[in-house]
Amino acid sequence: MEGGTNLIIFDADSAENNGGYERRKDELKEVISRLGIEAEIFLFPDDEHDGDFETMLESVARKDLHEGFFGCFRDYEYCLGDRYIHPNRKGKLYAYITSMRLSNRQRRSIGSGNWLFENNDFWNLNSPSLEPLKSFLNKNFMQDNQ
Repeated sequence: MEGGTNLIIFDADSAENNGGYERRKDELKEVISRLGIEAEIFLFPDDEHDGDFETMLESVARKDLHEGFFGCFRDYEYCLGDRYIHPNRKGKLYAYITSMRLSNRQRRSIGSGNWLFENNDFWNLNSPSLEPLKSFLNKNFMQDNQ
């Protein structure tokens, strides 16, 4: 779309995987400059801290309704100790959503990328941790529509 604003939404990552908020922001600014374009940047989880999409997603998972799952998963990770590789957050979140009592249709939709974000029993989309992303999107979409 001509005249629109380029938006970059990317993981900040952390120092452990050659990222981190400041480093990733600087890298993206360098690419933007090299390409001679303008863009607004948002880095997961909150455009302020190290982390990624899964960090944000875990923050909106309904731990208040599913403490049993998260408690058992903590115990599982503890039991694995240093002897085994722990599942990453993506694996943990996949286990979370696929552990729910779902219809066959819902279960199939998860395999297609529909993680049932509209279901308030699984995800709290009113979580304060989503406010930075909502503000970024509102600012940029409202700006383009004016």
